[in-house]
Amino acid sequence: MDLMPLVPLWCRAMQRMGTSKRNFVDFDQTMGATTGGFSLSPFTSSIRGETDVAAYLVRPGSRVQGLGPRVYAALSPWLR
Repeated sequence: MDLMPLVPLWCRAMQRMGTSKRNFVDFDQTMGATTGGFSLSPFTSSIRGETDVAAYLVRPGSRVQGLGPRVYAALSPWLR
């Protein structure tokens, strides 16, 4: 919980990183051509009746019908 204020910084940093096989520029161009762009947004919410917090990373955007495998292929090196 102490690191929660750093989550927006982490989300921004993740968008500016490459992978072990691609540098940032190549990865960013591939993501732009495949998905139309890439971003991460933090989302936090209290849980009714609890003292805990629910926290999620949201990848906003739209998905064009039939591009699912290409989007997954572009994102999978980044997720590993």
